[in-house]
Amino acid sequence: MNHLDLSNLSELIESRDYGALGILTNALKLLTPRQEKVLRLSYGLGCARGHSVAEIAGEFDVSKNRIHGFRRQALERLRQFAISPESLQLAVELEESVRQRPVILASPLDSQQIETCSAVQRLVQESNITQSQLLALSPREFEEFIAEIWDQLGYAVELTARTRDGGRDVVAIKKAESAVRFIIECKRYDESNKVGVSFVRALYGVKFHEGATKAFLATTSTFTRGARDFWVDHQWEIELKDFEGLLEWTKRVHAFQKSSDSSLWLPS
Repeated sequence: MNHLDLSNLSELIESRDYGALGILTNALKLLTPRQEKVLRLSYGLGCARGHSVAEIAGEFDVSKNRIHGFRRQALERLRQFAISPESLQLAVELEESVRQRPVILASPLDSQQIETCSAVQRLVQESNITQSQLLALSPREFEEFIAEIWDQLGYAVELTARTRDGGRDVVAIKKAESAVRFIIECKRYDESNKVGVSFVRALYGVKFHEGATKAFLATTSTFTRGARDFWVDHQWEIELKDFEGLLEWTKRVHAFQKSSDSSLWLPS
């Protein structure tokens, strides 16, 4: 991002140059994923509306003070590039005008698509994801990350409510010659906090209760010996995915998108 020229971004926004939206999206990549999401939700950038601090705190499951802190950090970072809160508000209005009518871009960015994808969506597209990047996500964002993987693999994805998920966070369905239904439980844990056998047993029970094709437990950490021993006896019903397994999933996404074959993909 060092080559990104933001010197006249505010002027472009004020002059209602639609190309400014593409530049602003790149500027937001200078923030951490959490800072970017808080700022987008707060202003309504790429969203249907702006959200209150209480709403955002509920989404992240943190205090309102934490959200104020993320927002303040994001704005301070953007001020280094002469991007003010007023410019962000004008960008929201400009974005709304894009949604309301067809636009022909008249700027050096004519050939570029106005990008409105989230930080989580971009993370799935990265070729070298690090463990620290995933740990920088909130637990809910990690669930969104997993859901995005399955969405980009062509599955109909349901991301369950943040509370009372019934023992699974993501449901992925795809119909081919026969329908398949996967359930995925997500654990965004530090490397030192291994996922134990109790979680694996619980997911195994949910799999049978819901009649799912297979269940997956995805984590940024690793699994205890007990969890792996349980998996060895139930490999056809349940699959454990640690950080290395998640990397393999993202590689499958990239391969799937490059391939013209849209046949059913069954993750291993």
